[in-house]
Amino acid sequence: MAGKSEGTVPATPEHELRRSGRFALVIPLRVQWRDARDTRDAVFQEEAEAIEVNMHGAMLRMMTRPPLGAQVKLTNCISDEVAQARVVSAGRSRQNTVAVELLVPSETFWGITFKLKRAANDLRRLE
Repeated sequence: MAGKSEGTVPATPEHELRRSGRFALVIPLRVQWRDARDTRDAVFQEEAEAIEVNMHGAMLRMMTRPPLGAQVKLTNCISDEVAQARVVSAGRSRQNTVAVELLVPSETFWGITFKLKRAANDLRRLE
């Protein structure tokens, strides 16, 4: 067939929307944010876990869900590295998941090197 190489799997629409591959791993985080709706201008903080990550963001497991669009400060509890992110979606309350997008994509914030993962995936595709 024209346009398809043998042995490749067509991308799903969901995969086409992602800018980089996801990796399942658990990383302890501290998440801080301000709720613009809160008149006290209080800072909220919660211990959370990243359960799926890529260089553009992550899916977090947390008890409280910051408002959509809220800017959050993420602190990787293993490395103490800090990153700024934006809440882009929140799962149903039973799932306790929040999706965040890093304001500046990072190949190192999550503690894995995406360049190495990308190279390994490219090599697998070439085989």
